[in-house]
Amino acid sequence: MCYIVATAEATIIPFHEAVKTAIRREFELAKVCFGNDWQLLCIEENWGDTLDDRHTLRMLRSLNRNGSCYSRMFCRRD
Repeated sequence: MCYIVATAEATIIPFHEAVKTAIRREFELAKVCFGNDWQLLCIEENWGDTLDDRHTLRMLRSLNRNGSCYSRMFCRRD
């Protein structure tokens, strides 16, 4: 198991807890920006089921930065 040392508090935080904290922070930001967007709801519903923590965090960061959790367009509808 990997650990992250919080230098300001001199406590050791397990890596998986740091990832979960980052996920919660990204969820909060996404909810403020996107509300009940279908992409956000899909990520939220699948977290821990079909999406592991790292994939969930990657998708949330992509959603918050790019406005979409997908890195490329699958199809286009005009």
